[in-house]
Amino acid sequence: MSAKVKDFVESFDMEIRKPKIKNHREPVVPIFEVLLVNDLDFVIRRKTKTTDRTLGILLTQENFYLKNNKTDEIKVPIETEIANFFSYGYFNITKELAEVDWVLVDFTYMDYTRFSKAIVSLIRDKLKRELYKNKIFGNKYTYYGKYIEINKKLGLQIFKQSKLSLDTGFAECFNILKLYSYDKAIYFLEKSVDANVCYTYTKDNYRQNCLSDLCKRYNLDINRLIDYVFEDLYHQGISTCNGTILDIYSDYLNMQLMYYGKIKDRYPKALKTQHDIMSLHYSFFKKFNKEQILDHVNFSYNQYAYDNKDYCIILPKTTQDIVSEGIALNHCVASYVDKVLSGKSYICFLRSIDNPQESLATIEIVGGVIMQARISFNKMLSDDSFRFLVKWAMEKDLKVMPNIIGDRSSELKIELEKQFKKIILKEEKKGE
Repeated sequence: MSAKVKDFVESFDMEIRKPKIKNHREPVVPIFEVLLVNDLDFVIRRKTKTTDRTLGILLTQENFYLKNNKTDEIKVPIETEIANFFSYGYFNITKELAEVDWVLVDFTYMDYTRFSKAIVSLIRDKLKRELYKNKIFGNKYTYYGKYIEINKKLGLQIFKQSKLSLDTGFAECFNILKLYSYDKAIYFLEKSVDANVCYTYTKDNYRQNCLSDLCKRYNLDINRLIDYVFEDLYHQGISTCNGTILDIYSDYLNMQLMYYGKIKDRYPKALKTQHDIMSLHYSFFKKFNKEQILDHVNFSYNQYAYDNKDYCIILPKTTQDIVSEGIALNHCVASYVDKVLSGKSYICFLRSIDNPQESLATIEIVGGVIMQARISFNKMLSDDSFRFLVKWAMEKDLKVMPNIIGDRSSELKIELEKQFKKIILKEEKKGE
């Protein structure tokens, strides 16, 4: 082989062995220009060397578009197009669109893909757009959208008021709407906003004493009952109408039906006092007119027997035991006799272990849930007896209604925090 050929081969071989350098393309960094921005709308232009597009999200005009400025083609954007438009991070959404109220709500803890989905959801969902126009954002749409679909006008009125909690407002207003009319639901809403009485009670799976149910059960006029709650009760010194107040009111009406056979006084001028008086009358009535042995329900009662070194749970043997308990503690447990006989409710007595014959507190159980636990004159349990009730509930796998906790000290709540997590009946969580 000649020298020239040999040099050529060696040179060619070296070229082949040289590492090949990949040709890396520089990323295309788009230029953004915010053309319009306000509390509900934005228009943004995005330019590169090869593309020029404008994204318009005009909520106030119900106009959503992606325009190709080179061809003048205009279309409704899809999710991937919106994500590509923002280039996954080159555009600072929280800074450039800070004036747009709903953007900051939907972009919190979200990436650009999810933000694109949020925009597409807004484009497709007419109800969501309506709520956003009325400055109703985020979880409120998720939790209360179903009500808006039933009656948008009423739903928006509830959102705009600030006195009622949304859970209370939607549950009560739409129940009144269902059973009566829009005008009566608005009457309730307006009264609740203007009144000095705070209404904080809603219907749930365990209690049925919301206003519309009370009207239906006792043949009451809904407007008059609304006036009674928001006007009459205030003049009686009651500033909060909650579950306890409505339970007392329902008991008062029910005892009249049982005692007189009809309701003589639908709107008492002194609810708590007249309830206690009626309870006493009813107790004596039950005492002399209805005494039955609870043998047929005692087998169910036995499961609730319990005691420790300080307290015990005593089970009634006859209806007279329940009546006597009501007389001793000046409350209305006598009116629960029919519930006990029908198996709908269980009544137990909490007593001191040193003096089990003396009435101390009365407990109602419905469906494995401790609904009420009251001492004399319907007052709440002491801290010591409350601790015992918690232990008993844990032992017997009972749940406890949150209202039984009452105004306990923060120290006691911390002490019983673990137990609360297991026994306190969890209410349905709703956004607001």
